[in-house]
Amino acid sequence: MSTSDAGRRGCVRARLLLAPLGACVALLLLVSAGRAQQPFVTDNADVTDKGKLHLQIGDEFDLLQRTLYPAKTQNTLSAELDYGLCKNVEVGFSPGLLSLHNARLVMP
Repeated sequence: MSTSDAGRRGCVRARLLLAPLGACVALLLLVSAGRAQQPFVTDNADVTDKGKLHLQIGDEFDLLQRTLYPAKTQNTLSAELDYGLCKNVEVGFSPGLLSLHNARLVMP
């Protein structure tokens, strides 16, 4: 085996090692920081105490996608009323109201 064969093999090994390392570095440079927001609703998993009422109200306003035209916005109102009957038993009522707001259509 000559010194030129050993040099070629060393060069091939270096390429095999540097290619994955270079790909990892490129991915790390391209990745942006992940962002998130806190959830709109967090649930209280406890059961309502005996003889007590628990009221939870939520309202969410959304802009709709263009594909849903003529509907432009949506407003969702939700409420939940729970009453504790006895220890670890509750009765709940949860109505919801959904309203859609449309664009004004001009008819020729």
